Amino acid sequence: MPKKKTPRKNEDDSQPEEKIPDVLPFIPLRDVVIFPHMLFPILVGRESSVAAVTEAVAGEKLLFVATQKNPLTEEPIEDDVYLNGTVVRILQVLKLPNGLMKVLVDGLATAKIFALEKKENGCPMASLWPIRPQPETTTRTQALTRHIDATFAEYVKLHRSIPDETLNAYENLNDPQRKLYYAASVALLNVETKQSLLESPTLNEQLYQLARILRKEIELLKMEREIDEEVQSSIQKTQRKYIIQEQIRMLRNELQKEDAAQEDGTNDTNQRTDGEDVRDDEPTEEYVRLLSRFRMIKRLMTREASEKAKEEFRKLRRMSPLSPEATVSFNYLDWLLAMPWRTYTQDNYSIRHARWVLDHDHYGLEKTKERILEHIAVINMVGNVRGQILCFVGPPGVGKTSLGRSIARALNRSFARISLGGIHDEAEIRGHRRTYIGSRPGKIIQAIRKAGSSNPVLLLDEIDKLSEDFQGDPASALLEVLDPEQNHAFSDHYLEVDFDLSRVFFITTANVRYNIPPPLQDRMEIIELPGYLEHEKVEIAKRHLIPKQLELHGLKPMKVRFKRSAITKIIREYTLEAGVRNLEREIASVCRKISKREVESRSDAEDLRRVLELIDADWVPPPDDDVDSNGKYPRLGEDENAFSPGLQNESDRETRDGGMTERSTEREDLESLEKLLDDDHIWDILTDPEPIPMVIEPNAEDGMGDAPKTRRNSRHAERAKEKAKPEKRPPIWVTPDDIRTFLGIPRQRGKHELKDKIGSVIGLAWTSVGGDILHVDVTIMPGMDKFVLTGQLGEVMKESAHAALSFLRSHAESLGLPMDFAEKKDIHIHMPEGAIPKDGPSAGLAMALAILSAARKSPARSDVAMTGEITLHGDVLPIGGLTEKLLAARRYNIRTVIIPKANETDLDEVPVPVRKGLHIIPVEHISEAIPYVFERKQHKRCVAS
Repeated sequence: MPKKKTPRKNEDDSQPEEKIPDVLPFIPLRDVVIFPHMLFPILVGRESSVAAVTEAVAGEKLLFVATQKNPLTEEPIEDDVYLNGTVVRILQVLKLPNGLMKVLVDGLATAKIFALEKKENGCPMASLWPIRPQPETTTRTQALTRHIDATFAEYVKLHRSIPDETLNAYENLNDPQRKLYYAASVALLNVETKQSLLESPTLNEQLYQLARILRKEIELLKMEREIDEEVQSSIQKTQRKYIIQEQIRMLRNELQKEDAAQEDGTNDTNQRTDGEDVRDDEPTEEYVRLLSRFRMIKRLMTREASEKAKEEFRKLRRMSPLSPEATVSFNYLDWLLAMPWRTYTQDNYSIRHARWVLDHDHYGLEKTKERILEHIAVINMVGNVRGQILCFVGPPGVGKTSLGRSIARALNRSFARISLGGIHDEAEIRGHRRTYIGSRPGKIIQAIRKAGSSNPVLLLDEIDKLSEDFQGDPASALLEVLDPEQNHAFSDHYLEVDFDLSRVFFITTANVRYNIPPPLQDRMEIIELPGYLEHEKVEIAKRHLIPKQLELHGLKPMKVRFKRSAITKIIREYTLEAGVRNLEREIASVCRKISKREVESRSDAEDLRRVLELIDADWVPPPDDDVDSNGKYPRLGEDENAFSPGLQNESDRETRDGGMTERSTEREDLESLEKLLDDDHIWDILTDPEPIPMVIEPNAEDGMGDAPKTRRNSRHAERAKEKAKPEKRPPIWVTPDDIRTFLGIPRQRGKHELKDKIGSVIGLAWTSVGGDILHVDVTIMPGMDKFVLTGQLGEVMKESAHAALSFLRSHAESLGLPMDFAEKKDIHIHMPEGAIPKDGPSAGLAMALAILSAARKSPARSDVAMTGEITLHGDVLPIGGLTEKLLAARRYNIRTVIIPKANETDLDEVPVPVRKGLHIIPVEHISEAIPYVFERKQHKRCVAS
């Protein structure tokens, strides 16, 4: 099969044609016809062809190619090739290791040979007569071109070997001649047919001939497809006949079932009326298990689900257990029977109980708790949960997910959580069709099955992190789930049976409100969780985090206690966050350190206990001949065969029955223990899992007689046990000094060191993890009127900086600045922590005052923070996230905060503990904020709480 050509890019038709020489190097081709405007690789191996390529490369890189009449001819002459061919340009020459050359050529125009000669170097040269057909724009040409378009499109769709992308490239061509050559080169035609197209004298004749050839090929392709379908039909005829016969037999058996079996759609025996069994195979164990399960719970299923199960059992009974369809049916029935269709938990709508649960599980969040209690009260009055969906919005670690668990516990409902972060496929919500491999229900149905009831508390976590791609929009799929008017008949693509979600208590969570899709926001009630104050974090740590971590790390609460100052040190110097997630991590780190220290101290005590137990084991002294001249036994290390604790003294020895000597050991300090543990023999015994007691045979000469073989020192055993008893220890107190030892250098120490500086102002920012302060640094230096912004600022923040500078320049005189304070000067605004992207309009006020401080060379107060968007006239516009920003100011011990005048009404929504101790100053214009930033005195306009 000839190689496919690559079309050249669609060039402008008005481009002048290249001049073609009368004599060009010639290469004969085998089984290939190259058309103009086509890119084609040629494999060159004959010496004459290699010489022709070399000649062309040395010149203008032009060649003439024509097709051989007989591809087996090795050295063709003029009569062995077609006279009509194509002038091509060499684009690339690649020499292969086997001596061949791969040449990439580009077709330029058609030409005809009238003489063929060979040069002395063996290079064949062709004298040419260029053929330049004139473009035709007649009505017939247009009609033929349109006919070619339709015919070629049908040909490509029918031919299995031609990709669909070929048709896209063809449609991008405009010139009829280029379309002709492209279609002729792509079509899988023989060499004679393509050569006849190349030799046609006019464009209309070429188009007509190509249309006739393509139509003939289309008819052949249709015939081939029909023959292929007939062959496939013939092959499957026997199988279809067998399947039809089996279906007829099963239908006949179904008609003969008993009335009781007809009601549940099942039949364990397939027998005729005369008792003869008509089925050889028996039901599988899995089939019987599902059938028994269905009979037990069918009354708990909805009518639609029960009918669907009956239908699936009928299909499954007719299938072979080894078929893939049987596996799909088994899985589907398992899901259908596992769903809690009419299973509900008994609700507890007691407001008092709900308040106790919320207060027990969470500290603070009074407004949030009150809204939850109102929601429960409405459910108590109405009797169902249809209505607004609660959506908790706040930074990580403020208790959004745990609030959902508490609501489930308060209502006595089961709880299930679905993480929506990163979901981009609609099928994750609605489920997959059963026709796909690995299909399964959506996350909603999976959570309902996991909860085990039809009225659980279902938490949709991270709803602001949904994504969208070509597989669908999961946010749109959630509309049916969360809409009370639609979710009573939620249809999952896998179950194919409507499921009632109207009694499900839906709760959603998000970190950022504006990332929630607007249609979903319309169906939810947003409840903001701003974050915790320092005293709230301390109480949460004492009541919840510390007991939890002590239990997880094996530390009893009565033995390890945290001082309040230690908790405060962790909060101020190691976390600085809106939630308590990092606080819990740091407490867990402290508990790990304490656990490690306890295990290390226990290991020393364990060594002492084991030594005492070994000493208390059966032991007798060595023979009398081992006693030295002073009547003492040798110590360890003096005789490697002796076994003695080596801690005796003269007063410890007593002589009793039969001359046996028993000794007890007194150890008052660790020095004796260290001497004992230094001996290698003791460690050999310690590592022996079952030490063998020494046995001394009685010696008649010593008068021992029937004395026992071993004796115990009861007094020594009592003392050893007394020593091994654990001592009562006082509780371990974790102090601020211990925090520094356990957690290392404080990570937030630099942010507390705020000093008055020229050109440095403190702004307030809102982030997805809570509020934070924002340093705005400005410097003015001699230069070329450049305005530089650094710190990875967003476009909105850059616009605020330009607006601030424009206001100061236009009002320089009223602000006490020289009119030329910015002329021939470079102004540089920088916000530290450049690795963190920053954007938003609320930094305009801080930027304007920072530039003013640098221009006046007057330091700005470091105990004043501000937020607000500005206009070119200096007006201060309202902002969002006021509560989070005030929390950030308190966190950094900043007591004076400047806010827009329009946000003064929002202070009523800010919790009182957040406002307490803050001097909140509302301003309408930049000029009103200047005295508070550059003067240290009290002002009557402060809103003190």
